[in-house]
Amino acid sequence: MNNLLKIKFLLIFSLIFSSNIEFYVYTNDACLPCVDRYDFVKNLYSDFNFVKYDLSNKENLDNFNNLLNILDDVLLSVPIYGIFNDDKLQIIVAGEINEESWNNIFKFDEEGIQVYVGGAYQIAELKTIITDINKIKMLEDIFRGNVISIIYRDLSSLLIPVSIAAIMDAVNPCAISILLVILSLLYHSPERKFILKTGAAYSSAVFLTYLLMGLGFLQIFSNITILRYVLFLIPIFFGILNIYDFFAGERKHVPESFSKIINKYIEKVSNPSTGFIAGMVTAILVLPCSSAPYFLVLNLLSETSTKISGFILLAIYNLIIVTPFIIITLGIHTLRLQTIDMRLWVSENRRWINLIVGIGLILLSLYSIFS
Repeated sequence: MNNLLKIKFLLIFSLIFSSNIEFYVYTNDACLPCVDRYDFVKNLYSDFNFVKYDLSNKENLDNFNNLLNILDDVLLSVPIYGIFNDDKLQIIVAGEINEESWNNIFKFDEEGIQVYVGGAYQIAELKTIITDINKIKMLEDIFRGNVISIIYRDLSSLLIPVSIAAIMDAVNPCAISILLVILSLLYHSPERKFILKTGAAYSSAVFLTYLLMGLGFLQIFSNITILRYVLFLIPIFFGILNIYDFFAGERKHVPESFSKIINKYIEKVSNPSTGFIAGMVTAILVLPCSSAPYFLVLNLLSETSTKISGFILLAIYNLIIVTPFIIITLGIHTLRLQTIDMRLWVSENRRWINLIVGIGLILLSLYSIFS
């Protein structure tokens, strides 16, 4: 070991010994490699206090599963170390890392909890830094051995409310009216297949754009817990507005500036490519018109146990949203339904749609809050 490396280790150890550091470890005594890894670290830092939780104990296993759920986007392997500095959890280490990596991770000047995982050649890789206050509190409780109960909504329990919210969003007159305008422009096209292809392109664009936006919002809601509770009020607010519309008359759902942009892209639609672009623009700009059920669903999905189940439900939601677009496109292409008749039907029944969606939003929001 050269002199520079020795000086570096001395500086690290001077920082370590000036602090009150404790190791809390979830491991499995029935796993011989796990025992060897644990003994290696305990011998390396023999002057520190170690508290070990064996996964053969049910309470320890329950807490360990809660730990995996909180850190579900990080692949963890035992032993998992929670390192406290002055009674504050600051570092989580999972798997096997070498001595040099262990010494390098002791940096207590970072905000939040640093999560390291043993990678190639036993080198510690920083996977994420947790800053959410609620997650930090839960992780500290888990590593302190406090039995906590994290209630997650599973995929099956969310399927019905997500589907109901998607149906309310699917009958949203905003995006349907825009599709009907686009197909009206192509109705007398010499090539009827353009109607089918353009409608499919529009539907695909709405699906993909909503899905990507949803994944982005889902990440935000999952990390900022307090925001979820605030956003539960949005569907109730829009539900009341929809009911008000039924009695007071139609209001402008999309800002005038957004409408001008949408119309600009609608006028350019002449083939599936321009139809796809119009679908993307529509999905982004009509969000104020359809945000209530979408935010409600995103709030619910942020409470799922894994990101995979959240993604599946979000995909199902968006498939339901575009189903009316597909039906309308097939109806106009195959059955030669008149777009003007469909547009008149939407216009005449818009007030009743607002009333049903408004009541549905309020009931579904109350169910989501109190369930």
